[in-house]
Amino acid sequence: MTGSGRPSATRYRLLETIRQYAAEHLHQSGGVESARDAHSVHYRRLAAELAAGWTTRDQFAAYARFADEIANIVAAIEWVLEREGLAAAVAVFDSLRFNGTLAHSPRSYEHLGRLAVALAGEPGVEDLPGFGSVGNWAWNRL
Repeated sequence: MTGSGRPSATRYRLLETIRQYAAEHLHQSGGVESARDAHSVHYRRLAAELAAGWTTRDQFAAYARFADEIANIVAAIEWVLEREGLAAAVAVFDSLRFNGTLAHSPRSYEHLGRLAVALAGEPGVEDLPGFGSVGNWAWNRL
């Protein structure tokens, strides 16, 4: 395991061989779905907390943390799409109230743009509440 420190938080990263070993054992034990459910709940909650901070005096810290966690947040929304369907995934995307400020983080912008394009391509998405935010992100990517 390796660590990388930031003033606001320390992030840990597993070596790829250890991550693969752990994933294999998780799969063999049948715990993949419950682990992904827990991951999704945690990162959806974190994303909502960070989004709430975007209009406070701590907005720069919220943006930085969001950029650090973007891959996990997108994975959480993708799991919602797989488990709960398109309407639930669009609702989560919309609830986070992504805005143009995220364009300052190319990694965040790229991840969210890809997710929006994928969601926008689903049949019937234009009839769902919250499609406006997904559509705007997708449109900006085209």
